[in-house]
Amino acid sequence: MSKKDVTLPIEQTSSEPSAQMAQPSFLQTRQRLLLGIWGGLVILIILALAGIFVTKSGIDFILPLLGVLLVMMFALVTIVNASFAWLRGTVLPVLAVVTALIIGSIIIALTDPLVLASAGNFLEDPTTVLHHAWDAVSLAYQALFEGALGSPAKITAGLESWLVDGNAKPLLSAIRPLSESITKSIPYILAGLSVALGFRAGLFNIGAEGQF
Repeated sequence: MSKKDVTLPIEQTSSEPSAQMAQPSFLQTRQRLLLGIWGGLVILIILALAGIFVTKSGIDFILPLLGVLLVMMFALVTIVNASFAWLRGTVLPVLAVVTALIIGSIIIALTDPLVLASAGNFLEDPTTVLHHAWDAVSLAYQALFEGALGSPAKITAGLESWLVDGNAKPLLSAIRPLSESITKSIPYILAGLSVALGFRAGLFNIGAEGQF
């Protein structure tokens, strides 16, 4: 058999555009079902919150239910977009926050007096050093969290005082850190958005301080 008689197989390619299209994802094929489940869960959460306010019992579940409701909002965005692609934009901010927390934890632990006093015996008793470091870091971040968002225990106690006794002063005092954080952060957010808008439009803008 000569080389001329040998024919190589030709790869068959489909001319149909549908063959080249990717298969729909689970979120796309089950979007209506997931929206129905989402709506049912949200209704159950709202009914549970309404039942707590009416019966004035189970007040400790208010904050967890509100947290679940917040998570449900992120789930709604995912279901509507039928993709997790929107989460890619949160990778860098989340990594920045996590990195800042880790570096801050190291600095807090290395500058704590109890940690420094017990560091000399680290090889003999590392548990004590790690315990002091954990206490210092947890106390610092707890103060940071409560100073910015408020204490969950105080907010729960304030809700109980408001629902049971009708006294709203403890609740207003408990949520004051959150309201102050919102009040102080909004001008910075608006100033940052104004600078970002200028750069997106191709304009050179260095007037952030004046805009603030």
